[in-house]
Amino acid sequence: MRPLPTNSISDAGQYWKLVRTALLQNPDRPVYATLQDTWTSGALARLSRRLARDLLRLGVTRGTRLALALEASAEMLALLWAGLDLDCQLVLIAPRLLAKSPTAEPHQLQNRWQIILQQTASTVLIYQPKTGLPTAGTPLCDDQFDPPSNAARTLCSLRVLQREGGQPRQPVRAAECRWILATSGSTASPRWIALPDTTIWHNLWWHLAALDCQTSRQNDSMQGSLDLTQWPALSADSLHQFLQGAFAAAQPAGRALNLLPWHHPFGLVLDLFLNLLRGWLIQRDPDGGRHPGRILGTPHLRACDWLSAVPRTMSELCALPDGRQWLHHLKGGIVGGAPIDPALAMQLQGSQLRIGYGQGEAGPGICLGATGQFRAGLIGQAVACSIRLQPDGELAWQGANQAAGILIDGDLHPLTDKADGWIPSGDLADLDAGQYYFKGRKADSIKLPNGRFFHPLQCEHRLTALYPQFTAALCLQNPVTWQLELALVCHIGISSHHHGANQGRTNPAKDELLVPDPMRAAVQARSKLECGFAFAAIHTVPDTLLHWNGKGDLHRRASRQAIQNYLFNGA
Repeated sequence: MRPLPTNSISDAGQYWKLVRTALLQNPDRPVYATLQDTWTSGALARLSRRLARDLLRLGVTRGTRLALALEASAEMLALLWAGLDLDCQLVLIAPRLLAKSPTAEPHQLQNRWQIILQQTASTVLIYQPKTGLPTAGTPLCDDQFDPPSNAARTLCSLRVLQREGGQPRQPVRAAECRWILATSGSTASPRWIALPDTTIWHNLWWHLAALDCQTSRQNDSMQGSLDLTQWPALSADSLHQFLQGAFAAAQPAGRALNLLPWHHPFGLVLDLFLNLLRGWLIQRDPDGGRHPGRILGTPHLRACDWLSAVPRTMSELCALPDGRQWLHHLKGGIVGGAPIDPALAMQLQGSQLRIGYGQGEAGPGICLGATGQFRAGLIGQAVACSIRLQPDGELAWQGANQAAGILIDGDLHPLTDKADGWIPSGDLADLDAGQYYFKGRKADSIKLPNGRFFHPLQCEHRLTALYPQFTAALCLQNPVTWQLELALVCHIGISSHHHGANQGRTNPAKDELLVPDPMRAAVQARSKLECGFAFAAIHTVPDTLLHWNGKGDLHRRASRQAIQNYLFNGA
């Protein structure tokens, strides 16, 4: 794959101005819609200019760290553009994180959310009081302007907290560390990452190339690799030419249903920004995808023809009476953020959707699958970077898509200390016929007594698919015998394993009753077929022990630990 030339920071900063110019070619063109309002590019530009004046009045200058703890909205989109125009650093914070603050005192935010105050002489936080923070902050603006009335009410409710901090130990220009976001935390260790403009644009340009290539070759097999050699290198001229084509028509090319949060790289870069560049109307779901049934029951949302979402949302849509049919009617979208299980792969096979794989540290794209090609664990082929498998099966990557670093206690730390520059993903993968397949988290691997490592994810997925009466199947290692055992998780009363002072100990007699012998034998036979060995014991445990991550997916490591404590620990 021909490498994309490394663009300078100043080049990448200019690209945002080209996008604004393209958007304003037709100020009446719809750009963003809610169920109540439709915003044209001209209306958003006017609001952005007004907000930029308000920020200047509050003392925001070049390099100020502007932190936004807001839900996705037209107001947030306008604030992003205002922050870019003022050359700010932009920190995007999930409002729910601020709501968990142990105190409502502004000066004590540093204890829990130090990122707001790190490495800057000036920080401005914009939030809504309903997040649990004080209502006494400075109003962002008054009502002396005339956007749509819903926006006026929202803007008048926003509050600003300002904090003067010490000079940074390692000062960086805003564009070199433009975007500061938290990773999803699906591995129980969310980190604050700094993404320069070059990382964002490298991701956007290569994904635009890959989507264009796969749209024209959507009937190809899964063999081979993407041929992007005909796609021009990113430059001001090539971006201008692309935008001219995307915004040539008076109306948007399509309507993209927007569910993902903007404070995460997947939602910000490969959903919001990607579809803005393609000239599509962004249709925001007010529920953020939390109630899939309402999507199909709401005409404005159902009329969309592009959707990017996590697998859990896709599975919930498939479970609705006509959900699968609606997903197959879509013109495209990316399914990413978690592995694809066999059941969902079967439902989405042949659609116009595609698999995506990445990490926040990659800004976020690493791999992309072919259109309509879905298999359990498939993550596709490299895009925007180079990837390889380490000797232990861990997938590693490197490229111009990588973050500037990780923010820890105010300092910017590199993603890797490896001399060769390869960044370990923490994920195990296989390569088959040019396609990469996710096999599990490296940290979830179980070392067997013979010294070999067992990767349980595929076996667990297969058993859950074969026995849907169980919420989950999790492989465990007995801490005494070191033998592998299996926990089948189902919806049963906690009292069935409650033994007073011995709560948490295994009761084999009850296990025998909860898993009838015929089913136990069937599960054991199937596990031997899937895993190559029989489990030393099979347990049934209540689903109250399960943990779920922020995406609504099973947090396997935390759940596995909770079940091990329940089965093997003393009182």
